[in-house]
Amino acid sequence: DETQAFSEQNLATMKLNANEVQLIQDVTRGWPASLQLVAIMLRNRPAARNQLTVLLRRSGDLRDYLAEDVIAPAPPAMIAFLETLAPLRRFNVALATHVTQNAQSDDLLRRAEEEFLLIQRVDTDDRTPWYRFHPLLGEFLANRLAQRGDGIVQALHRRASAWFASRQMLGDAVRHANLGGDLDLAVRTIERSMPPDWRFSAVSAMVQLLDHLPQDALVARPQLSFLACLSCA
Repeated sequence: DETQAFSEQNLATMKLNANEVQLIQDVTRGWPASLQLVAIMLRNRPAARNQLTVLLRRSGDLRDYLAEDVIAPAPPAMIAFLETLAPLRRFNVALATHVTQNAQSDDLLRRAEEEFLLIQRVDTDDRTPWYRFHPLLGEFLANRLAQRGDGIVQALHRRASAWFASRQMLGDAVRHANLGGDLDLAVRTIERSMPPDWRFSAVSAMVQLLDHLPQDALVARPQLSFLACLSCA
């Protein structure tokens, strides 16, 4: 509704249909900076409306805008900090501190949210605030991080896996272990962190692990084989 209202207000001479508004919403996730950029593009190039799908899906305009007008004003230390969080779907202060090994994570996250509008809160029942990047910004930061090499990316995933495992968040722990290229860590996470009473909440993590685990790893670990059988059942 807010995306539609924004479009009606900023594109008064161009009545977008429901499909076009939905497309803009899907790509921008309602992020005001992205919506403003789309509105400017359509005002300056009305004919672009006929190729809206292609422009929004493939154009580098939004990515360039992130580099020039959104990221650039932030201090280099802030940018470097946010890049190290790019592999995470969501994060809080404790996770950010563990993954980035930056003792100033609390202050940096507060400034990223309040001063630069670079992150947004996630609605959860947890008392501790959780954050995430807008998808376009997250992709942009991930690409910047990748330029540092695969080693740093995998190391960050492994740190995240250890943090999630310590809090019995098995799905996230196994996912990051796999992305970190460390299947042994994923196996140890399952074996050490599995709750004593079998729950459906544990099945998802186990299935993720089985999708990536070589069969001989199950043969070599009787406990893991037993857990795998329970998951399949």
